[in-house]
Amino acid sequence: GPTGEADIIRSLNESDDFVLKRSARILGEIGSEASLSALKAFTHDADNELRLCAELSVNLIEKRLGIDSSAR
Repeated sequence: GPTGEADIIRSLNESDDFVLKRSARILGEIGSEASLSALKAFTHDADNELRLCAELSVNLIEKRLGIDSSAR
């Protein structure tokens, strides 16, 4: 629910790469609009894997919400 999502969004402040990537993946599965800005911050990250996780998660959430990602 929203509480779990908020906890995972907060975990994006961690410095551990594993935690960041896992959190981004989880948000792709359960995240709502609240997760989008936090994930979008990582779509320009220097770490290729983290960047791809964030991009995929943003796309999954936008698709679930019916947001047209081509309009960005």
